[in-house]
Amino acid sequence: VLQGDLEEAMKLYQRALEIYKVLGDPRGESSALQEMAHIYVLQGNLDKAMRLCQQTLKDFEDLGDLKNKSATLQEMANIFLARGELDNAMKFYQESLEISDHLGNLQGKAITLGMMGQVLWKFNRYSDGLRALLESLETSRQIGAQPDIAKATSILVLMRNDIGSERFDTIWDEETGQPIPEWLDNSKA
Repeated sequence: VLQGDLEEAMKLYQRALEIYKVLGDPRGESSALQEMAHIYVLQGNLDKAMRLCQQTLKDFEDLGDLKNKSATLQEMANIFLARGELDNAMKFYQESLEISDHLGNLQGKAITLGMMGQVLWKFNRYSDGLRALLESLETSRQIGAQPDIAKATSILVLMRNDIGSERFDTIWDEETGQPIPEWLDNSKA
């Protein structure tokens, strides 16, 4: 998938699905279907992707696999986003976030919050987006997840550049009551 050959990736996941069926491994089957759904999203076949996600969601619920259920909910949120349905997307992200909290999965929590923050920002809900990203950054710092910290900080820099430092700084002040940190203030660099 990373190299862009979606058709070949789909064939491999279909083959894996067949193997998991022969082995009687329902978790493997659901994981393969989940990956196939992601490919359908990348191909723009959102209806087919949603059907697979609904199936895998039920499968993971039946298996009691909350971590993969959470990942499936995120994929479903991405499908709603691709359809322009922000409220539905946020509902699914929120459910995924609640599962991560329940499991104590701080990395899953940080990732979901980061996704939510970016989406909210994209839809001009700047304060909500900033809060989600700051919580993602703090959670990433708690667990020392350097790649997630770097991603969150770079997104915040992009956001500041996107709407301008004056407007961003006002929102920052309203939300945090803190001065802009040096790493975010590119005028001090």
